[in-house]
Amino acid sequence: MPVEEGKLAYENAWVFYEKAPKDIYDALAEASDIYYNDHLLWKKLMLNAYHDSEKVTGEAMAMRYVEDTFVLASEITQLRLSQRPVITDRELELFLSDGNLALTAVEQAI
Repeated sequence: MPVEEGKLAYENAWVFYEKAPKDIYDALAEASDIYYNDHLLWKKLMLNAYHDSEKVTGEAMAMRYVEDTFVLASEITQLRLSQRPVITDRELELFLSDGNLALTAVEQAI
């Protein structure tokens, strides 16, 4: 049941408790019927709901990329770089970020 902005869906508490449970049940039955019997309509409704969401703006998608992908990739790169030896002609001790000795060897020029 669509409701205009600033108006209540039901006139009072009595009407709400009398009608709301059936209205909710009917809406769920209709949604369930669409989900199980009309997959194309269900997908269209879900896609429209997704596009109407504030999560699907270019700015929101860019922020999710930065938070989920770029930051992780940057942290992995920094970890790899911190474990990369410096090229010298002396003995090398390579330590992991947790302080454990990972490798002792003589470096050779690359």
